[in-house]
Amino acid sequence: MYQDMLVHLDDSHSCPDRLTAAVTLARALGARLTGLYIIPPPDLLPNAAAYVTPETIVAERLAVKDRAEQQQELFRQAVAAVQLNSEWRCVAGEPSHQVNYHARFHDLVVIGQTDHQDPHSLGSSFVNHVVLGSGRPVLVIPYIGPRPTLGQRILVAWSGSREAVRAVYDALPLLALAPRVTLLTIASKSGTEAETSGVELCNYLVRRGIAANAVQLPADDVEVGDLLLNRAADEDFDLIVMGAYGHARLRELILGGSTRHLLECMTVPVLLSH
Repeated sequence: MYQDMLVHLDDSHSCPDRLTAAVTLARALGARLTGLYIIPPPDLLPNAAAYVTPETIVAERLAVKDRAEQQQELFRQAVAAVQLNSEWRCVAGEPSHQVNYHARFHDLVVIGQTDHQDPHSLGSSFVNHVVLGSGRPVLVIPYIGPRPTLGQRILVAWSGSREAVRAVYDALPLLALAPRVTLLTIASKSGTEAETSGVELCNYLVRRGIAANAVQLPADDVEVGDLLLNRAADEDFDLIVMGAYGHARLRELILGGSTRHLLECMTVPVLLSH
């Protein structure tokens, strides 16, 4: 059960939609919602190269403080409108480190997709570090905003891997509330254990009162992320659940190609677990 949710808030254009999605979900789950705003170090501020004097750095810090207070007021209004149990936190530091630290004390983390056209949107490395480093399920909201519903029609990407198993069990509170759950396995020509285990998992969920069905798609040359997004669009799914795959490179975990591609092109909220 998600009893404590954390939503990362910033100055990006998509932040209001992210807040709305988090509040809506917290209300549906009966969860407590913490809003987290992070004041980054001077070198990570937008247009940091322009700040060449202590005075301009101080001025930008004051501007960031004003923006933090604006976000706090928006958060206060949003949670008050639905009488949600909540907390506001404003901290200074490197964004991904701070989110990962505060995530340790919450059941679910809500962040935004990177929007490369928005100077206030954090880069892909932020999403990478939170998904692979927080140790918690991470719900990523697309910068185009969520659909009118969230978690009513869930598409689960199933491969039978450790990451996929973790994602399913992390998503159980959402799956339990969803009227429709589909487990999607990309089928190979020779057949795999994943295809059989998809049916087994479907039966497991049904025994727990979760209406689920298992579906297979042929393995084409299409990117897995595109297959998931196309399926979500064709059948109006409003949430994708999948395992986050990563590999070590230069002493750091890097998202795998399929996960990275999905996060770049996503048009539907995605719940990721690693």
